[in-house]
Amino acid sequence: MTTNYQPSEIGLRIYPTHIVQYFVRDSSNSCRSDAQMKAALNLRQNSAKGLVSAKASKRIKNAVNWLASSAKFKRVYCKHDQRTYRFKLNFITLTLPSLDHGLTDHQFKNQLLRLWLERMRYRHKLHNYVWKVETQANGNIHAHITTDCFIHYSEIRDAWNSILIKKGLMRTFADQHGHSNPNSTDVKAVAKVKNIAAYLAKYFSKSDQDRRRVSGRLWSCSHSLSNSNRCTIVVPPTDDDSIIYPLVSSSAKHIYIDSEPNSMGLRRRLATVYLMSPSIWRELQSSAIGDHFTNHLKSIRENIPDNSINSLKFQDYAHTKFNPKPISSGTAKPDRSRGSFNIGASPQTSFLQQIPKSAFQYDLFQSIN
Repeated sequence: MTTNYQPSEIGLRIYPTHIVQYFVRDSSNSCRSDAQMKAALNLRQNSAKGLVSAKASKRIKNAVNWLASSAKFKRVYCKHDQRTYRFKLNFITLTLPSLDHGLTDHQFKNQLLRLWLERMRYRHKLHNYVWKVETQANGNIHAHITTDCFIHYSEIRDAWNSILIKKGLMRTFADQHGHSNPNSTDVKAVAKVKNIAAYLAKYFSKSDQDRRRVSGRLWSCSHSLSNSNRCTIVVPPTDDDSIIYPLVSSSAKHIYIDSEPNSMGLRRRLATVYLMSPSIWRELQSSAIGDHFTNHLKSIRENIPDNSINSLKFQDYAHTKFNPKPISSGTAKPDRSRGSFNIGASPQTSFLQQIPKSAFQYDLFQSIN
């Protein structure tokens, strides 16, 4: 049995791979939920152990999914090679040329990696990226970066080596080899991978248990891909049918996320997760949800503030914060008697009953925290 409170608003947290529908409530006088306490504990464990936590892994995957979804295949002419490349995303590795550098992990990230990113942002307009640091078998720290910005491998290497020279980290290598231009970088295009997002997300989320663990932050991303730049719609109850109906009537499969039972055996409906795919996004392309998703991708791709796009796109609508035009409500109606959201007799109900919830409920629900 599931019970719930009377929601004042319904929230939709949008991701390329799923949409989380949840109830918005006043949290000023409420205690932290079990999910929030588990997430805080996970983060503390990550800080102590130097491993990618479950929470961090989820955010990495979301950042990579936004990057892969917003990037488009393009043909880039490179003057250096006098040839045209077909490009979408790249995978860059930055390493140190010697072991006796004396750098701490914090210095590598704060002085070297940060400076390289700033230089690429200034020279090549690099705005969207995800990076992760890890150690090699010899204990040396190195960084992996994926971005949608085409940068020739020679420019990546020259910029990185010049930073190492400036910081005095090339002397040992120069003494041994007689030059200061080692192959300290590696660049790979990932355009041929069938599922780019899944490939990169899996690589960035892995933890190497048998290697020296990096101290401090293990990964980060640009603000455009971060959790602070969320793609969210908040819908007042009076307008929820017109916004949510295209989603619940689509072919998207969904999963109910319920709380643990209380002392009376009652569960509270926390969220509904809709599993998205490119074909389902095409079904929603003329809806407010589809428009908002498309605009968010455009804001990432073109480095335009998300709010400025939406203010232009939704200026003719009337009611909600994201101003939907009225749509026939169909079978999708909020159940006010129990405070939970029911979608009536849906052909997807049997799918919900077949899914084991305990293993991944919390993993999906982390998306809205």
